[in-house]
Amino acid sequence: SVSEALVRATRFRLRDRLFLASALLSTAILLIAAWVINNQVVRQARQHVLTEIEDLLPVYDSVWEENARNLSTLGLTMANSQNVKIIFGDARARRDRETIKEMISDSGGDQDSQVDLALITDGAGNVTFADLRGNEAPVVAEIPAARNVAVSQQQRQGFAIFGGKLFQVSLTPVLLQSGSDDYQNTLAVLCAGIELNRVVAQKIKRRIHSEVIFLTADQIYASSLEPEAEVGVAETVTAPEVANAEATRPAEVRVGAHPNLAFSRHLTGFDGQLVGQVVVLRSLADTGRLFRSISNLLALLWTGSIAAAFLFS
Repeated sequence: SVSEALVRATRFRLRDRLFLASALLSTAILLIAAWVINNQVVRQARQHVLTEIEDLLPVYDSVWEENARNLSTLGLTMANSQNVKIIFGDARARRDRETIKEMISDSGGDQDSQVDLALITDGAGNVTFADLRGNEAPVVAEIPAARNVAVSQQQRQGFAIFGGKLFQVSLTPVLLQSGSDDYQNTLAVLCAGIELNRVVAQKIKRRIHSEVIFLTADQIYASSLEPEAEVGVAETVTAPEVANAEATRPAEVRVGAHPNLAFSRHLTGFDGQLVGQVVVLRSLADTGRLFRSISNLLALLWTGSIAAAFLFS
């Protein structure tokens, strides 16, 4: 009858209204929960990564300090050696390449203290000897900073590019006592260097659990990344926002499919000029996985709540 049809229609409309109200309420609750979780749980996870970055800075600095110590020790060991002073005091011996190479080899010590680059200059900073382990020696005519070291007679540390290669170097004067107790003659200046190659980048990565990239002239010189990954990340790590980012205020960038926090540290030369940069990438992949897991759980709960609303309405 007509009255029964009206009752059924009213019942269906009521059921639809109850279902719609339940669905909207469930959606609103889950949206609020998602917002709270994203702003609390995920943000706290991201803040934890920021704290880790700041805590790892002393470890990062310790790598450079360790390298500087090794270079300094090697330079002073050679400079204080009587045999070295005898060689540099003899005009013929100090020009003999094989004699100089043997002298450096004898002073090399253990494997950890061995260096990649060895340069020797006179007191005017003119290079008289150059050797690069495993490669052809770079063509370097003079080192202006070595002239300053010869005058000050003080060891100095810094970064430099020789022959297109990036090094952490130490300059050490070789001194000989003069007739005056107040003055010593500078026989030569020793330049010992460690190349900032993939080996050094991976060493830092193992210490700070982050990817490390060395840049020169806005190009990747070496990194801890796989070679194929370097191609895709070059434009990202040379962007101004990364170059100006600090560890306390890192930039968020994407490397492949994963978000990362990036910051940069300068590598300065002996005169304070910018020689290169180090970009550190700290992955946010764990934070992203946490967000996706929570999102999937919320989606499952939403589906379940909609199904329940349909059944009970």
